[in-house]
Amino acid sequence: MKHKHAEMIKLMADGVRIETDVNGEWIGAYWGDFNDNNITFRISPNQPADEEGWITWYGGETPAFKQRIDVRFKNWPTQKNTTAGQWRWEIRDRETDIVAYRIVKQVKKWRWMFFYPAPIQPSSLYVSEPFTQAEAAKYFEGSIRQRVVPEWKMEVECDE
Repeated sequence: MKHKHAEMIKLMADGVRIETDVNGEWIGAYWGDFNDNNITFRISPNQPADEEGWITWYGGETPAFKQRIDVRFKNWPTQKNTTAGQWRWEIRDRETDIVAYRIVKQVKKWRWMFFYPAPIQPSSLYVSEPFTQAEAAKYFEGSIRQRVVPEWKMEVECDE
C-alpha cells in the first residue's frame, strides 16, 4: 500500500524543501512528520538555487513578485530580465509550464551631479542619466567632460 505522503517523501529525498502546517504557520518538515497522517504538507516556495542561481519551480504562489527574473519553461525559450507578474505560474502539464527561475542580479547605478565651470561652457549644474561607476568613468573619459569631476552621486533603483 502506498504511503499517503509518498509524493512529498520522494520530493524531500530528492532535495526539495517541504513544509508542514503547524497551527497555521508553515515550517520546515522533518522525516518524522510523515508518520502523522493528519499533518498537511506543501512544497516550500523557498527552494535552494543551483550554482547558476536557478531555482527549480514546483508550483505554488508566484515567487519574487517585485524582482526582475529569468524564467525557464518546459518546452519554450528562456525569457530573460522579465517580471514574475507576466507569467502563469501554475503547473498544467503544458510546454509553457515554468520549470525554473532565477533572480536577476541587480547592479547599482547612480545619477551623477556635476558642475561645468565657466571656461568650458556657461556655468551650469547637470544631473546625468543613471550610470554605474564604470559607466560614469567612461562617460567622462576622452571628452571635455574629463575635466569635470562629479561632485556627488545619488542612488536610483535601476536595472542593468
